[in-house]
Amino acid sequence: MARFLKTGFGLDVSDFSIELLELSSKVKVKTFSRIILEPGIVENGLILDKRKLTKSLKELVAKTKTKTSQVVLSLPESKVFIHVFKIPKGLKGTTLKDAIAFEAPKVIPLNQEEIYWDCQTISAPAKSAQQSVLYVAVFKNIIDTYIEVLGLAGLRPVVFEIESLALGRSLLSELKPTNSLMIVDLGARTTNISIFDKNKQLRWSSTIAVAGNHFTQAIVEKLKKTPEQAEKLKRDKGLAEKSTVKLILEKELQPVIEEIKRSEEHTSELQSH
Repeated sequence: MARFLKTGFGLDVSDFSIELLELSSKVKVKTFSRIILEPGIVENGLILDKRKLTKSLKELVAKTKTKTSQVVLSLPESKVFIHVFKIPKGLKGTTLKDAIAFEAPKVIPLNQEEIYWDCQTISAPAKSAQQSVLYVAVFKNIIDTYIEVLGLAGLRPVVFEIESLALGRSLLSELKPTNSLMIVDLGARTTNISIFDKNKQLRWSSTIAVAGNHFTQAIVEKLKKTPEQAEKLKRDKGLAEKSTVKLILEKELQPVIEEIKRSEEHTSELQSH
């Protein structure tokens, strides 16, 4: 799906900030910068104010002085639909895509006219008559809006990537696992749970709307602190020692733990079929 570019930079747009990362030809960090977004520009991964986001993008690019306009954009995981299909082995190219296009509406209730999608074979065991194919879909209006804003900022998107695949390549590249691996990405607004098989192929991705901001707000309400005080307590105390903060966080983390368990169970079912 994504590929390494000789020139270009990665861009991550969240509800709260934009982050830019450019690598050198030796795959080392060349440029990194971040700009905070005002509330109401991006919400739940959706662009609400194109003009302000365009302005912020221009400021960030000018700040980093990058010389390329090519962009690899990270898509918000909560807006991406992911599924692993079992398809007869031997199907490739157009034939494979036709088979996936036929199967997808049975599992993912989306209007095919309203989405962009892609797929790739992730495993084809020698003794099996089937191959596992990763399917990724996102609504056209989300992609089209990002393309429009990037264009207004003088940028050219060349790859749209999902966070879980990018995290897998970044964190698992040096590992030689003998079993499945899980990555739990606790962000500000959401927690993303991704499970990779022993070949480091994505098998499952799930998003839950419980994360950093939710934990901070719980401390605000229960300890009657300001958001700034609560954020500091969360970072300083966390789960490392016995305290009221730890008890609050342990309770608020329960939905995340339950989603992790559900993801594990679902992935076990996938791998057993």
